[in-house]
Amino acid sequence: MNNIKRILLAYMNIGGLTQEDMGNLLGISRQSFNYKLNGRVAFTDKEKIKIAELFNTDVGSIFFSPNVSNVEIKVSVQ
Repeated sequence: MNNIKRILLAYMNIGGLTQEDMGNLLGISRQSFNYKLNGRVAFTDKEKIKIAELFNTDVGSIFFSPNVSNVEIKVSVQ
């Protein structure tokens, strides 16, 4: 299970929301939400913002890996 799915399912469980509910809140079908939840289709930026606002959190805490800040960037100067 991917991190986004794990996090969203936890928030949905706390809020008592189904995939059908989430689809309705985002203006998409339950099946479209399911595809997005399972990583088959990407969430749009607009959907990410709506979801973060719904759960009173920031977009990064749901959709970005906590390891992003630990990524080492190597630059070579020639």
